[in-house]
Amino acid sequence: MSAVAARPSSWWSWFAAGLLVPVAIPIAHSRAVEVDVDLWGGGLLGLGATAIVVLYRWSSRRNVVGVALYNLDFTLSKAPSAKVVLFVCLTLSLLVSAATILCFLDNAFTFTSALWQTWHWLADPSEMFQTLSPSLTVRVLAFCTTIVGIVVFALLIGIVSDHIGEFVEGLREGKAKIVEEGHTILLNMNSKGLPIITELLNAKESEGGGTIVVMCDIPKAELEASIRDELEDGTKGSRVICRCGSTRSPHNLRRLSLQTAKSVIILSVEEPGVSRKEMDGTALHTLLQILQMVPAPVKLSNGQLVPGPGTPWIVVEVNSKASHAVFSAIRHPAVKLVVTHELAGRVLLNASLQSRIGDAVAELVSFDGVEIYLKEWPELNGLQFNEVLFAFEGAVPIGLADSTRCHINPPADRVIRAGESVVVIAADDSTYRLRSDSERRDTRRAIRRDTLPPPRSYKQRLSTLFVNWHPGMRSLLADYDELVAPGSNVTLLSRMSTAEMKTSLAGGGAGSLVLNQIAVKFQSDDVTDLVALQTLPLEEYDVVVVFAELREGLTLDQMSAEQLKTLLLTRLLQSSKLADKLHKSGHGLGAATHTEIQKDPQFLTERRILVEAQNMGGECLIDAVHQCEVINTNKIVASVLAQVSEESMLSDIYRELLCGLEGSEIYFKPLSRYVFASERCDWAEVRERAWALSEIAIGFHLAGEPLCSLDPRTNAGISPRLWHPEDRILVLAEQL
Repeated sequence: MSAVAARPSSWWSWFAAGLLVPVAIPIAHSRAVEVDVDLWGGGLLGLGATAIVVLYRWSSRRNVVGVALYNLDFTLSKAPSAKVVLFVCLTLSLLVSAATILCFLDNAFTFTSALWQTWHWLADPSEMFQTLSPSLTVRVLAFCTTIVGIVVFALLIGIVSDHIGEFVEGLREGKAKIVEEGHTILLNMNSKGLPIITELLNAKESEGGGTIVVMCDIPKAELEASIRDELEDGTKGSRVICRCGSTRSPHNLRRLSLQTAKSVIILSVEEPGVSRKEMDGTALHTLLQILQMVPAPVKLSNGQLVPGPGTPWIVVEVNSKASHAVFSAIRHPAVKLVVTHELAGRVLLNASLQSRIGDAVAELVSFDGVEIYLKEWPELNGLQFNEVLFAFEGAVPIGLADSTRCHINPPADRVIRAGESVVVIAADDSTYRLRSDSERRDTRRAIRRDTLPPPRSYKQRLSTLFVNWHPGMRSLLADYDELVAPGSNVTLLSRMSTAEMKTSLAGGGAGSLVLNQIAVKFQSDDVTDLVALQTLPLEEYDVVVVFAELREGLTLDQMSAEQLKTLLLTRLLQSSKLADKLHKSGHGLGAATHTEIQKDPQFLTERRILVEAQNMGGECLIDAVHQCEVINTNKIVASVLAQVSEESMLSDIYRELLCGLEGSEIYFKPLSRYVFASERCDWAEVRERAWALSEIAIGFHLAGEPLCSLDPRTNAGISPRLWHPEDRILVLAEQL
């Protein structure tokens, strides 16, 4: 017979021995003397030990222990409180079992007193040595109970330690639930995250402070450190609360108190090698999760959908035009979309045509300078927009808005209806007021168009170089074609091959790009290579635009360094080629070196270079060269996102003013359009003349000044003056 086959018989042999030994001893002894309890107790303990051995051998053969441990592991991982329940059950079962045995071994104990005695043995090991019973089995029971008690309390210490560790780790990682009202939630972090937080802090400073909650995958300590380093002026009375976790997790989103929040900003996740569509996919997933958690929209009697009670405004950053169509299909009244490449591209396009307009846009959308405010004025209901255009002190009205749409630069006879807000530009909502009826009466003069300088076209014939590839290049060229005079040309210099550039302009099946005013040339080369740049007629370009192209494996600082290298080489080659050209043409400037030409203000004005920056470090680095204009498009987009989160209607207003949609846009117009040569007039009269041409003047740029003036309070105090012919007026107009 094999050893395996012999095992069952050996089990029964051990089992029989275990039964006979503890039973036979007291039976044999009981014949001579009275049965001793110790012998019966010893027999009982022996029987118990034998039963444990048999059960262990039986369970190990059938893997009972493994199954039990598996189920225990599953229970502990599924229910965090299972450890505590297990500890309580183990302790109670031990107490009850030990007390029952003690009552059997010593009749002097009642069950309650036995329960108390076993608790002493369990909780205090020293109680084992104070056991007064002469019974050996009672002392053995006390010893066993004490040993098990040490194990149980070690388990208790481990459980308490784990819970305290998990609690501290949760606090460190930011897993606690947000208990706030009226807070702003920022989901995900990218290059626009820190500028958004800065803008929100500026916005909430005038309100006495507020709460900003940030959630992303960055560890809480690291995120707090980066925010702390960025905020040089502190939080300005507000609180910035950080949470670590995936924004696609419903559990994490529930911890943010969405129903009590004022607004939610969803940013895309910027990762190396990830396309813009994939970035938008993350934002779309987060948006859909949020919409499942907030109340459904409410339909009014007029059929209009409005956000349900407890629904925050949700502002979403969209990176691609294709994704915008997907987001727009959601059609939720609380969702506001900001298409970043469309906004940034149009600002750069206008800045390439008109110097310093990027600074004006940056001031208009920032909380630091003038802002756009909406407010209802019931006393103005029934009046025409023409009658309220000059009715405010310290503000410039630019349009009207209701709950569904905005009307920028409306017709003069547009009547203000009940429930409509007047859209104004002001330094702050506390710095402007509505003039009284007596102040508004007869304050304006009627300006006839035939008394103004004759209008003319301000479109220019330009030669432009676009360096690096912009994701919205097709739309940029289409818009550029409408804003320049016939005979203009654009050269596209990129690391992409010519075939790739042409394919991208084809729009992926959207149809061929038809351009009537401009001719497009392609050149594929390294934009930082001196030899490649020398092959271009840089001295002939009126404008050079260096886009920010963040390629895979390239950080923002490395991208800024490449842009700076391209800028310096371009400016060097421009001045050098222009010096050679002047020397050959014999204009009397042959002795001028390229260094002297490079420092000439007229050269810098006539040969403009515009650089797109995407972080503060890059902006400061490039701006320090003083040979170009720098526009931080990320900062502008961040300001727009922050503004829309504070006032949802600004989404439509900014899209019309900054993105070139149907309606009015921000333009610089020459002073000669409104003022005759050598004529003296004040700012109020310039505004009136602009309005006579269906334009709203909101500021001006004086010749030689680095910045334009947009503050209505300052501009209103300008007395009649002799303007410089090179001064420009910033207006809202339907065309350039």
